[in-house]
Amino acid sequence: RKLAHMGDIHEVILSVYRYLRQRKRIYTVVDALVALEGRNGPTAGSPVHMGLIIMGSDPVAVDAACVRVMGADPQDIPHLRRALREGLSDAAEVKTIGKAIDEVKRDFVFPDLREKRRRGITGKAAGMLFRNYPLMADRGRCTLCMGCVNICPTGSVSLSNGSIAFDYRNCISCLCCCEVCKARALDYRMEHEALYEGIKMIKKLIRGKS
Repeated sequence: RKLAHMGDIHEVILSVYRYLRQRKRIYTVVDALVALEGRNGPTAGSPVHMGLIIMGSDPVAVDAACVRVMGADPQDIPHLRRALREGLSDAAEVKTIGKAIDEVKRDFVFPDLREKRRRGITGKAAGMLFRNYPLMADRGRCTLCMGCVNICPTGSVSLSNGSIAFDYRNCISCLCCCEVCKARALDYRMEHEALYEGIKMIKKLIRGKS
C-alpha cells in the first residue's frame, strides 16, 4: 500500500483491473451489508446499513455500480473514468439483475473530491496549488498510537517533542494518516481553499453569462 501511494495510485488500481480482465473466470463480490461514509476514511467512518450484496463478472462495472449506489458519478472517480475510457469494462453490455440502483441508492458523505477532474499541464498545476494536506484537528483526541507515523509512505509524519508533526515538504497528500486515525484527531484541508472557491465562483458567473 505504501509503495502504491508513492506513484500514481489510480494507475495501480488500473493494473489490477487489467489483470482481472485477462482472467474471465474471476467474479467480484462486494459485501455492502454495512458500508462506511465520511471525510476521513475507513477507521473514522460512520456505519451505513445498506443490506446489499453487489456482484458481477465485470469488476469495473461492479465498482461503478457501487459508486452509483452511493449517489455519485463513476466519471468523478479517476481510476474508473480511465478504466472506462481504456475499454476495461463491457459497460454497454452490462445488465442489472435484482433491485435497480435507483431503488437502493443513498447519498453518501464523501471525502473531498474537488481534485477529481484535473487533467493536462493546467490540471497538474492546479493539483499542486490546491492540494489537500493533513493536519492535527484535535490534539486532545490524539492517543499517540503512532498509526499515522507508521503508515506514512514518505516519512512525512513523525513524533516530535511528544506530539505528532507533519513535514509538508515531502507530503504527497495521500491522506493515509487521516484514514488510519481511529481517534479522529486528524483531518485535512485544501491549500489555498479561499482562492479555489473564488475561481469556482468566477467560472460559474462566466458560464451564466455565456
